[in-house]
Amino acid sequence: MQMDNGMITVNNLPAPTWEKLKVNRAAVSVCTDYKEASMVCKAGDDPAVTDDAGTIESFSAIKTGMGDEVSSLFGRLQSEGKVSPRLLTASGKTVLKIEGKGAESLAGRLLIDVPEGKKATVIMDISGAAGVLQTLVRSGKDSDLELIQVIRSSEDKDLLNDIGSEGSEGSAFKLVQVFMPEKSIYAGCKALLSGRGSRYEAYIGYDLDGSDVLDMNYHAVHTGKDTESMMNASGALSGRSEKTFRGTIDFIRGAKRAVGNETEDVLILDEGVINKTVPLILCEEEDVEGNHGASIGMPDEETLFYLMSRGISREEALAVLRRSKISNAVMNISDEEYRNEIMGLIYDRD
Repeated sequence: MQMDNGMITVNNLPAPTWEKLKVNRAAVSVCTDYKEASMVCKAGDDPAVTDDAGTIESFSAIKTGMGDEVSSLFGRLQSEGKVSPRLLTASGKTVLKIEGKGAESLAGRLLIDVPEGKKATVIMDISGAAGVLQTLVRSGKDSDLELIQVIRSSEDKDLLNDIGSEGSEGSAFKLVQVFMPEKSIYAGCKALLSGRGSRYEAYIGYDLDGSDVLDMNYHAVHTGKDTESMMNASGALSGRSEKTFRGTIDFIRGAKRAVGNETEDVLILDEGVINKTVPLILCEEEDVEGNHGASIGMPDEETLFYLMSRGISREEALAVLRRSKISNAVMNISDEEYRNEIMGLIYDRD
C-alpha cells in the first residue's frame, strides 16, 4: 500500500490535557489508492452525485469530529477526481449499504440536507469496510433527523468514520452508532448547535474483543440560546482491546440557557484491556447547565450470581452483560425492524 506522508492527526481533544496520558489526539495512516465507496440504496431516495456546485459549497464550512486533516484529505481527493460527494435531500426513510471487499480502502463523502420542517431517518449499514467515510449534515429550521450507523470494519485496515453537523432553529439531530470492529475504527462527530432551541443526541454502543481498537472524539458546540445536547456511550471491552472516548460539551459565550449532558458506561471483562474515558466541559457562558459522568468496572459478582441462579452458565451470564451494554444504543433506534436486525447481529457475535 502506498503511503501519503505516512500519518495524519485526528480526534484532537478541543482543550489538550497532560500529554503523558496520550489522549489529546490520535495518528493514523493514509494511502493514495482509495477506491470510491459505493453507497447502494436499499430503500428510499438514491443519493445520486450532484453537479450543483453551490449546494456542495454550502456544506464546506461544517466542521467535523475527526478534524481538519480528514476534511483536507477529502478536499484533495475531490480535486483529483477520486471522490465525488453524494447529496441526499432527506425526507422519510433512506437505507444505504456501504460494503468493503478484501483489503481495498474506500473513500466516500455523503452530504445530508434536511429541508425545513421535514422529518427523516437515514440508515447507513457499513460492513467489512476500511478507508475513510465522511458525513456532513445540514438541518433546516424545525427539521428532525435520525442518523443510524452500524459499523463492522475490515479485518485488514483501519476505518475512519467522520461526522459534522449544523443545526438551525428548532432542529433536532439524533445520532445512533453501533461499533463492532474487526480491527481499528477511528470515529468522530462535531455538532454545532447554532440555531435557537436546536437539539443533538448521540447514542454510541460498542463491543470490542481481541486486539480491536476504537478511538472516538465527540464534540457538542453550543452557540445558540436554549440549545440541548446529550451524549451517551456504552460498551464492553475484552481480550487486549483498546478504547478511547473523548466527549466534550462546549458552551460558547451567548449560549444562554443551554443544557449539555454526557455519560459513559464501560464494562471491563479482561485485565488486558485499555480504557480511556475523557469527559470534558468547556464554558464561556454563565447561564448554562452541564453534566458529565462515567461508570467503569468489572462485572458485578452479585449480578452474575443472580443470573447463574436462574440456570445459565457463567459464560452465558457474561455474554448477557456485554450484550446489554451495546444494546443501550441499539434500543434507541426508532425503526423496529432495523432494531431487531441489529440485535440479531449482536447475538451472532457470541
